[in-house]
Amino acid sequence: MVFLWPLLAITFTIQEPSTPAEAPARITLRRTPCFGECPDYTVTIDRDGTVAYDGRRFVRVTGRQTARISAAAVKALLDEFQQIDFFSLKDRYNAPVTDLPTTYVTLRLGERSKTVEDYVGAPKPLRDLERHIDEAAGVQRWIRTDTATVKDLVRSGSRANGDEGRLALPSITTTPSAQSAARLRVVAMGDSTTAGTPAFTSPREAPPSGSGDETSQYAYWLMKAHPDWEVINQGINAQRSDQIHGRFEEDVVAKKPAVVVIVAGVNDVYQGRGVDHVKTELAAMYKRAKDAGIKVVAGSIIPYNTATADQNARMHAINDWIRAQPKVDPNVRFVDTRAAVAAPGNADRLVSSPDGLHPDAAGYRKMAEAIERVIIEWLKA
Repeated sequence: MVFLWPLLAITFTIQEPSTPAEAPARITLRRTPCFGECPDYTVTIDRDGTVAYDGRRFVRVTGRQTARISAAAVKALLDEFQQIDFFSLKDRYNAPVTDLPTTYVTLRLGERSKTVEDYVGAPKPLRDLERHIDEAAGVQRWIRTDTATVKDLVRSGSRANGDEGRLALPSITTTPSAQSAARLRVVAMGDSTTAGTPAFTSPREAPPSGSGDETSQYAYWLMKAHPDWEVINQGINAQRSDQIHGRFEEDVVAKKPAVVVIVAGVNDVYQGRGVDHVKTELAAMYKRAKDAGIKVVAGSIIPYNTATADQNARMHAINDWIRAQPKVDPNVRFVDTRAAVAAPGNADRLVSSPDGLHPDAAGYRKMAEAIERVIIEWLKA
């Protein structure tokens, strides 16, 4: 006798555990100090909208502060974490450079938790998320000094001394314009040495975010050292000073920055234009900035390795004129960007370059460090 057993088709479905919308959630952003005066603080945002801030160094308010934000603002942040697939990001983004601040982003969602360390080289969506966390939490009220914030803190009962909410005034306390209540906006205006050539194509050239190695631009290093600064890279490769002047209204004045950094003239020299031509164009940009209430950081023309003796002589003559402008116009501060990237003992050659014409990423970082010092002088003034 043969017994026929019925065949049973059994299907197993395995699903990832889901995180319910009401699961506990906490977002934490921690910024560390750098070799300088980078704000050192931690801010947390809970699902219910509770914001807790702990300021340590180089901030206007040290100690603990609390606030509340809307449920919609929290949801928007949590949605952004999901959009960038936060749990799939690398745990650490770094490179062999020193003296920069580090940002740590942590998301605890239900039973899941992940921390990402951003020292340098993190993807743009992560850096955008870091900025959005700051903005949602409103950390500007605690890390910068402005009249509206001081009044708000006084109304809320914060004291000038004591362990909780103690006012700690670092050397950077005010901005040179009404933008002190927001991020400090700086426009970087110039040619390829502003754009980030050859490794980077600026956002002005390749909107909206540029393309290539973003560390190959001084704007990147300024914002890396100062997360509360917005530096808009308006550099365009191969442009002369008259071409840069021609877009000054749209690319600088319309952006309403507190500070504009202008480095221009190298292509004029390369194309055979005279010293007076460059001086005229630079002077016009300096004046227009002053009329618009924008502080000017005037950079010297940086070297390129194939320059002839005549070309170097013209660059030095223009740079001498730029160096003298603060004596003529108190709205101008000089920064020797040429010296920042020049080889030791030879001001006419780049210390390091991928093409002999432009700095490498390390050189652009040196430019940023020189520019940073001058901008901070403006903030202190």
